[in-house]
Amino acid sequence: MPAVNPEISGRRGKKQKQLAQEGNMEEAIAIHNYMKPFNSEGRPVDQILNGIWKNQAGELYDFSNKSKAAKKSPDGSLKFYLVYTSASPAGEWKMARVDRGPEKGMEVIFFSAGEKLYLIPNRPSRFFSILTRVSGS
Repeated sequence: MPAVNPEISGRRGKKQKQLAQEGNMEEAIAIHNYMKPFNSEGRPVDQILNGIWKNQAGELYDFSNKSKAAKKSPDGSLKFYLVYTSASPAGEWKMARVDRGPEKGMEVIFFSAGEKLYLIPNRPSRFFSILTRVSGS
């Protein structure tokens, strides 16, 4: 489930501007509302994800920041951030990119199901994780 293609996003932005200039505000607003979830900048993490989660190895993921999640070693030292890049229109899943270390640039999709949070990287052999909540909402 890749992020929105910038070319498509640009066309929608141009179409939105054109519709607004023509006075078709309802259609321009509909395009804006459709595209808004794909841009996660400045948006809070869904309440269901908010908090601290732990994987099978005892590593912690802190999803309480509005723009990124921190992955920490069991001793609490920072390993890297997952910087949010996109989300599904209804917010069922989100995508993030690793900001440093050997996994830098790797994209990770994550979603919750039941009482678990699943992280699936775009490189299948790398850190697929099932997280359980430690604290938070």
